[in-house]
Amino acid sequence: MRELLAILGGMPQELIYDQDRLFMVDENWGDLILTEHFRQYISQRPLKTYFCRAADPESKGKIENVVKYVKRNFLYGRFFKDVQLVNEEVLAWLKRTANALIHGTTKLIPAEEMENEVTFLYPYTPVKMMEPEYSSYAVRKDNTISWKSNFYSLPLGTYKDRQSRVLVIREEQELVILNTEKQELCRHIISPLKGQKILQTDHGRDKSRAILEMMQEFATLFTDQKEALGWVFQLKTEKPRYIRDQIQLLKTIVNKLEPVLALETLYYCSQYHIYSASDFKSVAEHLGKLQQQEIVPANTITNNPLTAPVQQKANTEPARSKLINYDIIFN
Repeated sequence: MRELLAILGGMPQELIYDQDRLFMVDENWGDLILTEHFRQYISQRPLKTYFCRAADPESKGKIENVVKYVKRNFLYGRFFKDVQLVNEEVLAWLKRTANALIHGTTKLIPAEEMENEVTFLYPYTPVKMMEPEYSSYAVRKDNTISWKSNFYSLPLGTYKDRQSRVLVIREEQELVILNTEKQELCRHIISPLKGQKILQTDHGRDKSRAILEMMQEFATLFTDQKEALGWVFQLKTEKPRYIRDQIQLLKTIVNKLEPVLALETLYYCSQYHIYSASDFKSVAEHLGKLQQQEIVPANTITNNPLTAPVQQKANTEPARSKLINYDIIFN
């Protein structure tokens, strides 16, 4: 912003803003509800501010046409390696083309008009923003804080001891949580309900440890560490974005298995190219059931001689008819 004002030669008396969430919370039938930081900023500036109406292209069509002009005439088909080079090239383009040619609508030269406008600009003065007020909260053992009858999660490892604390500040509809050095830890959308647990899935990840260290620690759970390390490296190739979550789930699964069953599951997954923590668990359950079927003997029925039915009934033969009796009946 400072560099832009230096190019312009000062600050304007009026500024027109779009209805961006950075500046405005809501427009209540013409009553503008500004954000706290923006309201604090303009209170220290000799500015008149105006906001475009929502979904009103007529009020902001001029500036949108300027953006379109820059995109189609300067950026289109241009290659650059960094932002610094773009800034240098755009200043040269403004000087020789955009501000030097006659404007298609006003029929005026922008560079000449700017020389007249500079006399009406205010000199630039830096603004000292007030330090926001933070509230200190104790960190619970499960890496959460209690804020207005709800529990909000924190990154794993935030809780170190009973003296662990964080700083909390509300920014519109978000709860911003910082450490004691005022470095942001996370943000949460504020829940309107009570008694809720607002969690972020990545807060359960141990981000302080390197992935390679986690993979080596997982391999130590098996007697064949070389096979385990090769398999988990392939898992990292298949699921690079979720490798931390995969390893944490795998460690939980393997710790509940017998060492022999865990190793058999590893060999099975490696042989059939299965690279997933959930599939590893399913294979372990299947192999575990097969082992139980081999161990449990088949059920055999033995008759108790004291309670079993009389054996003579089993040896009873049915009565047989003579063929002569049929001859007598038919004749």
